[in-house]
Amino acid sequence: TMEDIGAPVRDEKGNVVASVAVNIDLTERKLAEEARRLERIILQEKQKVEFISDATHELRTPLAIIRGNVDLALRERSPSPEKTKASLDAINTEVIYLTNLLSDLSLLTTKNADFHRKVDLGKADVNRLIRHIAKRHYGLAKKAGISIDVDMRDRIWVEGDESYLKRLFSNIVSNAVYYGKKDGSVWITGKNEGGKAVIEIRDNGIGISKKDLPHIFERFYRAEGSRSKDFGGSGLGLALVKWIAEAHGGSVSAESVKGKGSTFRVMLPISQ
Repeated sequence: TMEDIGAPVRDEKGNVVASVAVNIDLTERKLAEEARRLERIILQEKQKVEFISDATHELRTPLAIIRGNVDLALRERSPSPEKTKASLDAINTEVIYLTNLLSDLSLLTTKNADFHRKVDLGKADVNRLIRHIAKRHYGLAKKAGISIDVDMRDRIWVEGDESYLKRLFSNIVSNAVYYGKKDGSVWITGKNEGGKAVIEIRDNGIGISKKDLPHIFERFYRAEGSRSKDFGGSGLGLALVKWIAEAHGGSVSAESVKGKGSTFRVMLPISQ
C-alpha cells in the first residue's frame, strides 16, 4: 500500500512557495504494527494462564485450613465451647479471605470505570486500619523472625472504603513480611502532609531490582527470580494496591535497593 504525504513550504511572510511530497510504502509498517499487537496479545494470554495457575494454588491453602478444622471438629466426641469457637473462628477467617480473593479476581478483570463505581466512600480511620493490619500480621512476622513497628505520628482520616483500604495496606505489609530477612524489620509510619495522608511501609528485606521496579504495579507482572510462588502469590497484590489508591484519588509509589529493602508510599486525600 502506497501513500503520498505532502507539506507546504512557506517563505518568511507565510506565502506558499513550494511543496514537498513523500511517497511511503505502508505495507511493511502495518505488518510490523500488527506483529507487535499479536505479540502483546500472546504475552497477555500467557500471563493470564500463569496467573490462573497461581490463583488456583493460592486457593488451596485456605481450603486446606477449612477442611482441617472441620475434620478436627468432627473427630471431637464432646468438644468444649472454646474449641468449637476457635475452629469456627479459623474457618470464618479463611472464608473471608477466599471471598476477598475472588472479589480481587473480579476487580482485576473489570474496566477501571466499573471498579471505581464499586468503591463505597466514607470517613475511614487510617490509624485504626493500620493497627488492625499490623496486628493481623504479627503472627506471620514473628514466625519469620521479623518485627513490625508502627508510628502513626498524626491522627489520619480519609474519604475511603475501609474494606478496600484494608486490602491495600494488607497487600503491602504482606509483601514486606514475605520478602523480609531473618531478624529483619517492617516499619509503618503515617502523617498528614500538605492535605495528604502519607503512609509509608518500609522493610530491610531482599529489595527490588532497577529492572523490575518500574513494572511492579502492572497486572500479572512477576519479577525475575520472584519468590512469590513460594508464598502462594497470585501476582494480583500490587496491581490491586495501585487500583485502590487511584480509586480513592490517591497514589502509590515504591523505592527500593536490591538487597537492602523497599519503601512503599501511599498518598490519600485527607477527609475534610
